[in-house]
Amino acid sequence: MIKDRGEFFYRIWLYNVGANSFAQRRLRNQMRVSLNRMSMKKKKKKAESSKANQKKAGQEKTGSAKLSEEHGIYPEMKEKLKNLEAYESRLKKIISSSEQYIDDVNRLKTKVTLLTEKEDLKKVKYLRVRKFLLLAVIAVTSIAPPFFIQLDEATTILNIYKLLAKIGSLTATTLFAWQFILGFRQAAAYLITDFVWTIDLHKKLGIFASLLILLHPVFITFFYLEKEGMMPLTLTIGVPFYDFVMLGQVALIIIAVLFFTSAVFRRYMPFSLWYGIHLSSYVLLPIVFIHSFPIGTTLLNTPLRYFWIAMACVLTVFYIYRVLCRLVLFSAKYEVVDTHKVSEDTTEIKMVPRSKPLTPVKSQFVYFRRGFWKSARPYTISDYDENTHQLSITAKAGGKTSTALQSVQPGRKTYLDGPYGVFAVGILHCKRPVIMVAGGIGITPFRRVFKEVRDMPSKKFYLFYGNKTEDEIVYKEELQQAANIEIIHVISDQPDYKGEKGFITPRLMKKYVEDKLPSHEFYICGPPMMTLNLEKQLRSENVDSKHIHHELFNY
Repeated sequence: MIKDRGEFFYRIWLYNVGANSFAQRRLRNQMRVSLNRMSMKKKKKKAESSKANQKKAGQEKTGSAKLSEEHGIYPEMKEKLKNLEAYESRLKKIISSSEQYIDDVNRLKTKVTLLTEKEDLKKVKYLRVRKFLLLAVIAVTSIAPPFFIQLDEATTILNIYKLLAKIGSLTATTLFAWQFILGFRQAAAYLITDFVWTIDLHKKLGIFASLLILLHPVFITFFYLEKEGMMPLTLTIGVPFYDFVMLGQVALIIIAVLFFTSAVFRRYMPFSLWYGIHLSSYVLLPIVFIHSFPIGTTLLNTPLRYFWIAMACVLTVFYIYRVLCRLVLFSAKYEVVDTHKVSEDTTEIKMVPRSKPLTPVKSQFVYFRRGFWKSARPYTISDYDENTHQLSITAKAGGKTSTALQSVQPGRKTYLDGPYGVFAVGILHCKRPVIMVAGGIGITPFRRVFKEVRDMPSKKFYLFYGNKTEDEIVYKEELQQAANIEIIHVISDQPDYKGEKGFITPRLMKKYVEDKLPSHEFYICGPPMMTLNLEKQLRSENVDSKHIHHELFNY
C-alpha cells in the first residue's frame, strides 16, 4: 500500500533497479492500483471542485438575476439600457439647448417689444408736434378773417359795432368748420390719431364758437339801428335781404339747441336721442354759408371771399366723404369666428379680416358696427395677433349693442373703423414704476400689457382692479397666471370677500407700492365717475397731471 508520493517513487526505483520477477509483478500491481486510486481521487476532487464552482456561479447568477429583477432590468435588456442612457443624455442636452433657445427667444421678443414701443413713442412725440401745428393752423385761420374787415364807417361806434359783429360771424364760422372736421372721426384720424384729444378739442371749439357767434346778432342789430334806424332781425317775408337774415336766425336756433343738448343736458339724455339731435349740425354750415355770401359785405368786397369759397369746397368734400363712410365703403370688413364668456356678463368676440386688416397697437380701440344699418360703438381691442391679424373686442352686457353682442354667432359680418387712441403707448418704456387702475370692463386696454410684461422682470408694475363682485372679474384666469405684475383686486359689493373691499383710493395704493405715489406713472381706465374722482385724489397727493393718463367710457 503506497501511503505517499515519496514511497511511490521509491517503489518505481525498486522496479527499475531490479528484483525478482515475483516482486516486480507484485510491485507493478500495487502501482497500478495506486495510480487508479490517485486518478479516482483526482477525478473526485475535480468533480467536487467543479460542483463547488457551479454552485458558486449559480449563487452569483441568482443574485444577479434578483438584482436585475428588483430594478426591472433583465440581462437581455442591458444593451437597450445602454442605448436608453445614451438617448437620455442626448435628450438632456437637447432640453438644455431648447431652454437656452427659449430664453433667447424671450429676450429677443422683449427687445422687439421695446423697439416697437420705442417706435410708438416716436410717433407720440411726432403726434405732439402735429397737435401743435393743428392748433396753430386753427388759430391762424380763425384770427385771419377779421383783418379783412373794412372799418370805413362814419363814426367810431359804428366801426366798433361792425368789428364785433364781423368777428362773431367770421371767426365763429371758421371755428364751426374746424369743429365739424374734427368731429368726423375717419377724417380727423388723418390729422391726429389721439381720438380722445381730438374729441375734447371738438367740444371746446363748439362751446367757444357758440358763445362767440352771439356777438354777431347782438352787434349787427346795434349797427343797423345806429346807422339806418332799422331792426334787421324782424321777419319780413318776400324781401331778399330779410330772407337771408331769416336763414341766419334758423342757424342761430340750431346752434342754441346743439349747445344746450351737448354742453348742458348731455348727461341726462339717452345716447340715441342726443345723437339724433347732434346730426342736425350737418345742416348748420350749409345754412351759414348760404346766409353769409349774398349779404356779407366783407365777403363781397374783399379777397376773403376766396378763402370762404375754398372753405366751402373743402367742407363739401368732407360731406361727401362722410356719406361714403356711413355707407361703410371705407370701413374694414371683419367676420366673427369665435365667442366665449370671460366673466358672468362679459363676452369676448374674435374676428378675422375679410378686407384690408387693421394694425392696432396696444390699448387702441375701434368703432364696431354689427351691420350696415346698425349704429357704431367704440370697443377696446383686447387682443391682436400680428401674424393672422385676428383681433378681439370684449363687451359687457349693459347697453343695447353690448347686450346684443353676448349672443352674437360665428359667421356674422361686421364693420370696423379705426384704430384710434394713444392711451397706453409707452407704458412698457416708461422709466418710472407703473400703476394701472381698471374698473370693470376697463381691464381690456391692459390685457395686452400684462401679456407683454412677463419677460420684463426688471420693471415694476401694479394693477388695481375694481369690481362689484368676484364673478364680475374679467379674464380672471389670465390675471392669476400673469407674471411680473402685482395684482390687487378690490371688491365693493360682496361682504364675504376676503381681500380688499371698497373702492380704489390713493390710501389703498400706499399699502402695496414700495415708493411714494408721486414717483409713479398712472394709467386709469374705468367709468367716468371713478376715473375723474381718482384723478382728483391723486393730484391732492402731489401727483403731477402729466403722469396721469386716462381712458374714459363715454362717447
